[in-house]
Amino acid sequence: NETTAVYRHLSESASHSRSLQKGFYFTNGVFQIQKDYIKKYRSLISETTEEKVYLSAYCRLLPAAIALKNGAFVKEALMYFKDKHIPYKMKLISSIYKLAPLPMTLLFRFLYRMKGKNV
Repeated sequence: NETTAVYRHLSESASHSRSLQKGFYFTNGVFQIQKDYIKKYRSLISETTEEKVYLSAYCRLLPAAIALKNGAFVKEALMYFKDKHIPYKMKLISSIYKLAPLPMTLLFRFLYRMKGKNV
């Protein structure tokens, strides 16, 4: 068997950028296309599939949105978590933790302070 194809990976492209902002906008663009398809083909897509798409995208994009101070996207994601009764505080905390890992004691202190507050 002879390999007849190659995979080219550019160091800087639309889908593989070192820039957090470019990566966020590319991935968010893909998410917008997914939302458009869900809306257009509503009758063919199960609610479970829709929830998986939204949850995956919001969890994947939230850390970058926080880092980029994209308040509109953060608010949109948190509203989705709230509407679906998903413990969004944990999603937010895990997203922040991915950006800048904290010692666990600080993380637990933060979680304790958040307990009972509507974020």
